[in-house]
Amino acid sequence: MLAINHEHYGHWTIGDYLDWVLIYYKDEFKEYLDLDKEGNINRRHQARISVEPNWIDHEPYWALDNHRLKDSPDQLGKWMGANPLFYTQPSLKYLFKEKNPNSYCVPFAAEPELHRPYNFKKIHDVGIIMQADGERGEFVNKVMEKSGLDWVNVSAIATPWHYSWVLSECKVLFNASRKGEVNMRFFEAMSIGALVTDRVQDAKYFAEEGLHYLGYKSWDVDDAISVIKGLLADDDKREKLAQNSRILIQKRHTYKHRLKEILSVIKEVKQ
Repeated sequence: MLAINHEHYGHWTIGDYLDWVLIYYKDEFKEYLDLDKEGNINRRHQARISVEPNWIDHEPYWALDNHRLKDSPDQLGKWMGANPLFYTQPSLKYLFKEKNPNSYCVPFAAEPELHRPYNFKKIHDVGIIMQADGERGEFVNKVMEKSGLDWVNVSAIATPWHYSWVLSECKVLFNASRKGEVNMRFFEAMSIGALVTDRVQDAKYFAEEGLHYLGYKSWDVDDAISVIKGLLADDDKREKLAQNSRILIQKRHTYKHRLKEILSVIKEVKQ
């Protein structure tokens, strides 16, 4: 039996998505699940994945916001005992492998079945697909104010269905990383519509700029506005970008893909 351990923050977390995959695709994960006679999942904790910090039980652990470790690499020592340890940013491989040889890069993902294309009329110019707070929030506010466009902020929406519904009414989805990481919204936006995001070093491992998304220079307000307005002016390009990106996510970057990667590693380690 695999159980997903996570905390709730009033919106769907990584753990919620993994839980949803286990339930929705349970027939594909039977070897990892304890099912009753009716085919329902018995919640007996025989193994687990922790997706939030837990310094006591390290087995196994998926470190989510580990891009922040660039600022404090000494934090890696806290995961020395994790076996296996999963991290999300390919560029941090040297850090994790140095501290823990039993570490594996499993990046973020999206769940297209929860973010279906609704064919709604595009009534807004831009949808903000990330939590716009702190330094990132200040940047986004500058872009919004200077652009003169119609923006929608969905950061407070609690369910993936409502979230996708609102974003599906936006012509462009706008994303910015906190510290140069490939964040969850990078994948999620591409499963919903046409993404404009900052250029980060690890994006090349997952998607192609110009084919699956459009990039702008990080923290450059004018460049971000220029890219957004250029995409808003080209309906055909915007639609093609959205189609290409959704196909990419469906083929390679769903939470079903990620969970199978994680479970495959766990199975190998436990043998």
